[in-house]
Amino acid sequence: MPEMSAEQLKENLFALLVLGNDTASRILADLPPQHLRRIEQAGRAEWLPIEIELTLTRAILAEVGEEGLRQWSSAALKRSLDSSLFRPLLDTAVRLFGLSPQGLFKMVPQGWKRAFRDAGELTVQPEGPDTLHVDLVGLPEELRDRSFVLTIGTCMYALFDACKVTGQIQVVAPPPGIGARYRVSWTAR
Repeated sequence: MPEMSAEQLKENLFALLVLGNDTASRILADLPPQHLRRIEQAGRAEWLPIEIELTLTRAILAEVGEEGLRQWSSAALKRSLDSSLFRPLLDTAVRLFGLSPQGLFKMVPQGWKRAFRDAGELTVQPEGPDTLHVDLVGLPEELRDRSFVLTIGTCMYALFDACKVTGQIQVVAPPPGIGARYRVSWTAR
């Protein structure tokens, strides 16, 4: 059964504020109280069922659409880049590869492992100097949910902001054996 880091789920709830207090309140009201309780009571190092995240992403998509989901998911990853979950990875990537999209995306598979358990793998394949593919390999069926696939793709916009580049992430048809594929490209600002 796939699980998600409680620390990331906590950051995801805080990031709802980027959508405004009223919208955040409506989304939280749509979530089962037991989900909110589990997130609140969990230690940051614990793992929680992925169904909690799926319920959240579905509620956000239903309330604010794809653009709002993008705004929220990017804000959630921005918060996490400053947390103990991802800050060490970000610092390592910058030291090893410099502050560039190619460099940061090299660490994204490690970030996936920190945020998700039993959820398949994330791989990155460079396609050129300013383009790459991100694949979710072995993605469990329940994670092929549209809201989840969009969330994973759109959260990566936070990496563009960290590198001060303008970028685009597209969900594209995956080849056989791949659960989801994203085409990632960028240009300097």
